[in-house]
Amino acid sequence: MTRRQTDGTFEELRLKEISRHFGRLAAVNKVSLSVRSGEFVALLGPSGCGKSTALGCVAGLIPLTAGEIWLDDSRVDTLPTERRDFGMVFQNYALFPHLTVARNVAFGLEVRGVKRSVVAERVEWALSMVQLADYEDHYPAQLSGGQQQRVAIARALAPHPRIMLMDEPLSNLDAKLRLDMRSEIRRLHLQLGLTTLYVTHDQEEALSVADRIVVLKSGQVMQEGTPEEVYSRPANSYVADFMGYRNIVEFDVTEHSDSSVGLSGHGITLRGSAVGGVAGPTAVAAIRPDDVVFGDETSANAFPLRVTAAQYQGREMAFEGELPDGQILFARSTVRVQPGDTVAVNVPADRVLVYATDDRAAKSPTRAKVPAS
Repeated sequence: MTRRQTDGTFEELRLKEISRHFGRLAAVNKVSLSVRSGEFVALLGPSGCGKSTALGCVAGLIPLTAGEIWLDDSRVDTLPTERRDFGMVFQNYALFPHLTVARNVAFGLEVRGVKRSVVAERVEWALSMVQLADYEDHYPAQLSGGQQQRVAIARALAPHPRIMLMDEPLSNLDAKLRLDMRSEIRRLHLQLGLTTLYVTHDQEEALSVADRIVVLKSGQVMQEGTPEEVYSRPANSYVADFMGYRNIVEFDVTEHSDSSVGLSGHGITLRGSAVGGVAGPTAVAAIRPDDVVFGDETSANAFPLRVTAAQYQGREMAFEGELPDGQILFARSTVRVQPGDTVAVNVPADRVLVYATDDRAAKSPTRAKVPAS
């Protein structure tokens, strides 16, 4: 048995304007989303954006304030958690310390009244899927964090759920284990034909495992798209900032067309690529540190940068520097630099994403100039 066996198939999970209020706070605010059978969708955003609350609503752990959840033609938000046939993997593993690995995996099946012979078969299969076949008699305290998370995944897999719900499953693991488990989760998803709704605050994690990413802010969807779309073409400056465009800087607009924008400010001029309408006298430029490259001062989008801090990171230097007026810009380079250096850099025009100025723009810091003595 290598692929998932289910009690019923489905085509689509639909969230129809679901909301969850806690008093006056709208933790989830009219979120609509469709998840196709076999798809891996990541809900991505910072702490407090509503992603875990949304997942809890889908699981039935948190009741909706408004909206509906449908599985094809069947409404499921009115069903208790145990009747939704969804598997849940929690951030803190939620294993019973007094039960062996095998008993932990069997627990959900036993609660459902599954026959003992079927329970044994399912436990053996689930543990083999997460590569823990030899650990069935161990207790959680005898396992590493990564192994405990594998047990939690096996427990969710054992009932052959229609949908896997995963809430920050890797956040308690160290960096190497996170990488290993990230690959493991993606492998299981593909091998078993799972449908997965996955919550994370880690952009790199979402990019590496998901077929589609939904970026949330304050309980609302900011952007939905493939990893490539969200990474390369953020819909607004909030998504750009969250997806690694660390330099979010306001400029004056000197000229603009449907796709190209001229910018001026902070002692430099730039040309960028408009995302959405840019009609005002100012706009926000989003630039990845990786896109700030060394070049001669006469090339397009060239400007001087005075290095104020630098960190050695193996193959690259991560550094920050000041524009002529003191505005800070973050950059990366394979060339070794040190504080006090002034370097000529440039940014390709198609890598300067320009957005309308709005309240989502989190401007990069500006440091006050120290008067010369």
